[in-house]
Amino acid sequence: NLLEDVALIDTLQSSKETSDEVKQALDQAEITMKKIDDTREQFRQCGRTASILFFVLNDLVKIDPMYQFSLDWYKALFQRSIEESREQMFQDRYKSITKYHTLLVYKTACRSLFEKHKILLSMQMCIKLQMAEGLIDEAEWNFFLRGGQVLDRSTQPEKPPFDWITPQAWDNVCELEKALPATFTGISNAVALSPKDWQRWYLSVKPAPPESAQLPGEWETKCEDRLKKMIVLRCFRTDRVMLAIRNYVEHFMKKEFIENRPTILKEVMETSRASEPIIFVLSPGVDPADGLRRLADAADRPFEAISMGRGQSERAKRILSEGAEQGSWVFLANCHLSVSLLPELE
Repeated sequence: NLLEDVALIDTLQSSKETSDEVKQALDQAEITMKKIDDTREQFRQCGRTASILFFVLNDLVKIDPMYQFSLDWYKALFQRSIEESREQMFQDRYKSITKYHTLLVYKTACRSLFEKHKILLSMQMCIKLQMAEGLIDEAEWNFFLRGGQVLDRSTQPEKPPFDWITPQAWDNVCELEKALPATFTGISNAVALSPKDWQRWYLSVKPAPPESAQLPGEWETKCEDRLKKMIVLRCFRTDRVMLAIRNYVEHFMKKEFIENRPTILKEVMETSRASEPIIFVLSPGVDPADGLRRLADAADRPFEAISMGRGQSERAKRILSEGAEQGSWVFLANCHLSVSLLPELE
């Protein structure tokens, strides 16, 4: 009789209790997994931003072959952002990492760039991040980069007889209507009908220069965002475009992204590792040896400087070996005079 089988009844009772415990554990696990998924989705933005910024750096090699940034270096930079951003007082952790990492990428990469290319880096970072948010029209961005490509002037309206409107500017205005008709249809006619208003904007100095002044008539309203205004500025005043770019970056990011800070050796040293050399690409007449010596004294490190050239390779290798054991710093000057040593050095 099953009702008299005490062992079976106890086993069924125990199984039911175990089943209830498993069900509760599964329910709790489902809640925990949902929390993990929600948190992961928040932090996914950090990875998306980091990916965008890495490919911005990766594209810099098209400007100069010296501008090459390794993935290992970038991963270490991102890890540093995670650690150091803990001190930032933002409400959301993922926002803290993203903000800190974006600025750190700019500051660190700028150490490797020529001065004239730093504003290009900040502009690319700003635009690519906005593109990822769907805030930039790609056709508008392409026109801003390339301007109008004239294939047939026979259908082009006649240029107004004013010296301040150059043939190139008129070409850009006419092609702008064709490339972006949704916004700029009628702009060539507006220039021809109100030349004094446009000339006043073109030559404006006070209260604001052309990159900051309001566009004539209805075009201030039609060009509601800054990129559209920069496109119009590009058509007429290419000499003011760089200033407009600086204003654009400062508006959407921070002032730090347009400030050209000098390279501080102490900061370079703090972010370096003993297994990786620091390479100085110098202009004629520049010598960092004194600054390095003072930094070594402040850090209480022995410092050896060698001017490379014929017969110095063996001495350099010996001092490097001693420095690796003793923790001293070694500065090899004029490495271009001992090119054959560099592969072995690497």
